[in-house]
This record gives sequence, C-alpha cells and structure tokens, in this order.
Amino acid sequence: MLALADKRGIVEGSVPGLADLCRVSVEECREGLEKLKAPDPDSRTKDQGGRRIVEVEGGWQLVNHAKYRAKLNQDERREYLRIKKQESRVNKRREMSTPSTQPEADPEADPEASKRSLKSQKQVPPSREEVGLLAAKAGLPIEQADAFWEFYDSKGWMVGKNKMVSVASAVAGWARRWRTEQQTRNDVSPTTLAILHQKELDEVVAKMKSIRGSYSEHQDWSEDDKARWYKLKARKDELKKLLGMQV
Repeated sequence: MLALADKRGIVEGSVPGLADLCRVSVEECREGLEKLKAPDPDSRTKDQGGRRIVEVEGGWQLVNHAKYRAKLNQDERREYLRIKKQESRVNKRREMSTPSTQPEADPEADPEASKRSLKSQKQVPPSREEVGLLAAKAGLPIEQADAFWEFYDSKGWMVGKNKMVSVASAVAGWARRWRTEQQTRNDVSPTTLAILHQKELDEVVAKMKSIRGSYSEHQDWSEDDKARWYKLKARKDELKKLLGMQV
C-alpha cells in the first residue's frame, strides 16, 4: 500500500485488486485490512487511535504516510553525504595516480618522445567507483551505474566505432534515457507499477543468490563480487520499501 499511495497517502483500488497484487486470497486481504483499520494502543503513531489506515471514497488513506515521507527526506540526506564521501575518495585516488608534470617534448628534437607523450594522454577507462559517482550525481540508481559500466566495459569503452570521449556525457545520456523509461512506467497504473517492482525484486534476489552460490562456504569472495552483492542488497531494500515490505 505504501508503494501504491499518492503524495497525499491515498491508495485507490478495490479489495479484489489489492488481494491479487499481494498474492493472497480476497478473504485474507479483507482480514489484513481490518487489522490495519483497527485501533492499536501499542502503536508508536497515536493518530486515529493507532490505526494504520482509514477508509476513504475509492480506497484507503495511510495514517502515517507523512512520517514515511519525512523518513525519505532523511534517506536523501544520507545519500547526499555518501556521494560527497565517494567523490572525495575518487579525487584522492586521481591525485595519487596523476604523474608529475613534465616539460613538453620537442617533436623535431625527439620524435619518439612525442609519441610517448601522446600515448600517455590516452584516456584511462573509468573505475566502477568513478562511474558510480557520476551516476549518483545524474540521479541514477546503483544498479543502473553497474549496468552502464558493464555495458561499456564489455565494448572496450567504444561508442559505435569511436572511443568514448566523455564518460560524464555518456552517463548523462544514459540517465536521460532511463528517466524517459521511468516516466513511461509512471504512466501505467499503480498496480502494474507495483508488479514491475516485484518482478525486479525477484530478479535482484536471484542475482544475489547466484553470486553467493558461486562460492563455497569458507571461500573468500572477490572484491568485485562483494561490491556487486552489497549494491544488489541496497536495491533489494529499496524495492521492499516501495512494496511496503518490512526491511
């Protein structure tokens, strides 16, 4: 219901439709709704006598929806601080890896030195962390940053027949296409959107199991697999929040 609610906390729908979405019987759905509508003296939210939902015309209203919206703002603040820390780490690594400035070679005096200078100026493929930082600034989720890096890494960082000139521009273009796709999803009904979230959650869980299953019980994981697993876990938690599941 949290995933289906609009900005006012209203969930529009019918009991049979909600039951189908939650994959329970209509009777089980009605029983659950009655519990959510009933007063609860032990609830931390005292509005409406501790009720979680109240019936309104065409559906239900989530009593504590404002609290979850406030919590989202806190999560956004934590994400901002995470991005700034990541940016600081990337900048430090760049400073450590940047060679000291050397005088430009005279191509007439030393042609080979000129060739070496041009070769040293070739772009180094970005790390996952650098792409993750650019993606976060562009508003892309973690799994999209991974998808971008894996896609272009498999192509040798080529765009068509040419070498990628600007990673930041490529990430920005990827972000625009992703947002267009998301907008298309937003045009569908809340029920369909929740089904898509559930499908993505199933895929994320399957990927996590695949990574875990590729190692024996006492075998150490590679750093890449460990990073991928924790990023998938973060996305799994996000999807569970969108679906109103306990995290």
